[in-house]
Amino acid sequence: MDPTKEQWGEIADLCAAKGHLPFFDVAYQGFATGSLDEDAWAPRFFVERGLEVMVAQSYSKNLGLYAERIGAINVVCESKDVADKCGASAGGG
Repeated sequence: MDPTKEQWGEIADLCAAKGHLPFFDVAYQGFATGSLDEDAWAPRFFVERGLEVMVAQSYSKNLGLYAERIGAINVVCESKDVADKCGASAGGG
């Protein structure tokens, strides 16, 4: 599935209306369009819209770390309370 930017807007509207927590998997960031920025457009758009999101990233292909299984999960949340519940610390504190 490769939604258009307009369709992403509709998906964001639905997530906001339903109170969903969007989860993005950008395992091959930069490989879909050839642009790291363009491939990160949807998660950034959701954050700009004020939605909390989870974003998984894999660095196996991007950094040539095939045997290392390197990746990250990033959580963008609206408050320190939510960040603490995620095991993170908002604002570096």
